[in-house]
Amino acid sequence: MNLHYPTVQLTISIAVCQAIDQGFDPTRRNVVIFHQLLLAYLRGTAAVVPILKPGKDPTQPSSYRPISLLSSIRKIAENIILI
Repeated sequence: MNLHYPTVQLTISIAVCQAIDQGFDPTRRNVVIFHQLLLAYLRGTAAVVPILKPGKDPTQPSSYRPISLLSSIRKIAENIILI
């Protein structure tokens, strides 16, 4: 399951958890904090590149489609976190 939460909500949740007894698995909280910091660092690092559609006029803006190039480090980190 891949859920996205606003950073503010995640920060509040972590603060609330720190005020409560650690429970049986304190490592999980550390993973959440790492995930939050890593994604905050890597957020917005995509480069948008226009690619010419086959057989289209290169002088027309509508002849291009955008693709996003993401950081390889971001892709690897997201896969590690999702495992």
